[in-house]
Amino acid sequence: MSAAAEPEHSSPSSATSLEWSVWLLAGHPGKAGLAVAVSALTVWFTYSLSSSAWLAGFAAFVLFASLSHFFLPTRFRFDEDAVRVSNLIYRRRRLWKEFRGYARSGPRLKLLTLPPGSRLDNYRGMLLLLPPGELAEDAVRFVRARLDAPEAS
Repeated sequence: MSAAAEPEHSSPSSATSLEWSVWLLAGHPGKAGLAVAVSALTVWFTYSLSSSAWLAGFAAFVLFASLSHFFLPTRFRFDEDAVRVSNLIYRRRRLWKEFRGYARSGPRLKLLTLPPGSRLDNYRGMLLLLPPGELAEDAVRFVRARLDAPEAS
C-alpha cells in the first residue's frame, strides 16, 4: 500500500464499519510543490498589495483551509448509521438515510442525495476519496449494501 493511503482499523470482512485514511500530499509530490508555490505567491501578492501582515495571514489561512483535503490526511469512516469524513480542520457526519444512490469515478465515490444526473447533487452529495487496492472495492460493496441501490452511471 502506498504512503498516500493507509487503512486504519479497517475490517473488510466485518459489515459494521470500515475506515481508511487518504493523504493526497504524500502521493503527489509534484502537485504538492505546485500548491505550496502558488499559495506562497498568493500570500506574497496579498502582502505586497495591502502592506498588511494581518491580511496576508488571513489569505494564508483561507488557502490552507480550502486545500485541507490535499494538505492534511483525511479519514473516512463508514459505520452502521453514518458516513464520517474528517481531518484536522474539517469534520462531517451524514446519515445513510440521506443518500439515494452512489456513483464511482476512478478513485472517487460520490454519494448521491438526489436522482442520478441532478446538477444540484454537486452541492448536496458527498465526495469520498477511495484508497487504492482491495479496500476500495470493500468500500463500494459496503455502500452498495447500505444503500441497496445500483450504481449510477
